[in-house]
Amino acid sequence: MMSENILSLFQDFLPAKVLKNENPAEYFNVDGIIPHLIVTPENIEQISTVLRIATKNNLSVVPWGGGTKINIGNYPTKLDIVLCMSEMDKIIEMHPADMTVRVQAGTKMESIKRSLIKEGQLLPLTSPLESRATIGGTVSANVSGYHNLIYGTSRDLVIGTKFVQANGTVAKSGGNVVKNVTGYDLNKLFIGAIGTLGILAEISLKVIPLPRQMQTFLCFFSSISQALEADTQIKQLGLSPTTSFILDTNSASHVDGYKDLFQSSTVLATELYSGSSGMQKRENEMVRICHAETNSSCQVVDSQSAQSLWGQLSNFGHINHDDSALLILRCGLRPSRLKQAYDSILAELSDVNLPISAILQQSLGLIRFYVWSGGPIPTPKSLSSLITRIRLVMSELEGYTVVEQCPVETKYHCDVWGNPGNSLNLMKQVKAQFDPSSILSPGRFIGRI
Repeated sequence: MMSENILSLFQDFLPAKVLKNENPAEYFNVDGIIPHLIVTPENIEQISTVLRIATKNNLSVVPWGGGTKINIGNYPTKLDIVLCMSEMDKIIEMHPADMTVRVQAGTKMESIKRSLIKEGQLLPLTSPLESRATIGGTVSANVSGYHNLIYGTSRDLVIGTKFVQANGTVAKSGGNVVKNVTGYDLNKLFIGAIGTLGILAEISLKVIPLPRQMQTFLCFFSSISQALEADTQIKQLGLSPTTSFILDTNSASHVDGYKDLFQSSTVLATELYSGSSGMQKRENEMVRICHAETNSSCQVVDSQSAQSLWGQLSNFGHINHDDSALLILRCGLRPSRLKQAYDSILAELSDVNLPISAILQQSLGLIRFYVWSGGPIPTPKSLSSLITRIRLVMSELEGYTVVEQCPVETKYHCDVWGNPGNSLNLMKQVKAQFDPSSILSPGRFIGRI
């Protein structure tokens, strides 16, 4: 259907200011596919109208928050309408005593956190490029950031949602208070579904008191094994890390201001929370753990530098960041097998003859591998073949591999999510219940559903 014809379907039902089908459409491309129409709803009723008309006319719809995570997932098999949530950016209500907040899905992460700080509270979710990233996109992509060791993920912090189904029906799940057990917990279906089951319009979240005693440590080691051992001891001693990243020797050049400091070391970056007391004791323990390893050292990072460091690690290699990686692979498996996976996958990646770095999160059993530009870029088929080999390695270790970022052309040669196993049929049934006409982000999820 032509763009003008699609536009005409909505003109009698929506204000002209929310409809666009001109140049801005190129900005809102999804994996290089340009939509016919951009709709910017101002309220949930307009979202309902869009989806009702789209379902009736078999028009595909992809939601768009800040566009910072739109590259996640497979390419859409069809793209007629982008539903831009930029006008639904209000903080609806805050309940400091209950430690909850309810916001519209298009609200920027930075805006939410700024408002909560005034109440002495914090939303412990972090997302790349928070000045642009929205809470709806963060939840839909299941991005939790670096505080999830102690505070949990989106699945733990989202307590209620209001969403619009493909046929235009407005529904809700959960509530605005933490102790809400009424009905089925549909919230978790939408977390990580990247807009394939419905359009999130409002989200209720639980928040935490703003931590007052936080300290970031950088520990320098000569090997990944030493860093993993130190990371294990930190947790065994109950030092309460809120986050812990291990950067291999090739990561330093991509962290501004730390290249000289890291000096080809393996770096353990960890943040500790001690409540109102005990920080000096924890600092002493960190120094002791670090010095137990050969050729190692430890230092405390001041609060301003720490904020910059964690921000850079959150944005590390992101496609919308200045220093963007060509390929990002997220590999997950048992923490005890992390070192084996690291060595095996590095051996596979060496074939691409491009700079490679890795960041490990041992407690979560995660490694992210980054392949950077710096030479001839492999063909899409070559990258797809490489991804297949890495998935075979991870399968032997009972793990998985998700392609978080890659050239668009590569997506036409592989499924970025990998093999869903026996769960695919169940996922298809859920999709059929929520979106029987498959108009919502078609093809973008696991198994191209």
